[in-house]
Amino acid sequence: INTMEFRTEADVSYKFVVPLLCALGYSERDRDDQPSVQMNEGSKSKSLTPDHIAYNREIDSLSNTPLLVVEAKKKGLLSVEKNIIHAGRQVKSYGDWIRCNRLLVTDAARILIYDRYQCLEAVGDLVPLLDLDCRDLAANFDAIYEQCSKSALTNKRQHAKIKPLE
Repeated sequence: INTMEFRTEADVSYKFVVPLLCALGYSERDRDDQPSVQMNEGSKSKSLTPDHIAYNREIDSLSNTPLLVVEAKKKGLLSVEKNIIHAGRQVKSYGDWIRCNRLLVTDAARILIYDRYQCLEAVGDLVPLLDLDCRDLAANFDAIYEQCSKSALTNKRQHAKIKPLE
């Protein structure tokens, strides 16, 4: 990672996030990359585009239930506090609209993992479950896996008995 060049958000998305999702157990079939999500507020409609939504499409009852929403940012963007707050709010809004609890934001230098229901909005800030430096990715991979892997989130969903979106 330290030797890779990430010039754009798209570089972070496809050179960092996609391999990370694969390492977390999500196949290409389990991912929607750049999906258009329709959002309605009253009579107004708009479309949101998260970078990635991950599912478990091997289990019919979960195939339409988002397990993880990932928002990629240009490398270095998350070194500024106001950008962290904005990115956290952005990914939380995606999670709110598609009913996904586990949220991840990364700029390939930092990974922030949130639980939508545990996001404490004290003074407008979202409190991450994990805030990790990507230089320590190997050392922290078990913690990321426990919070975001396909198997861990599938187990949580199955135990929560939450109905999938129709």
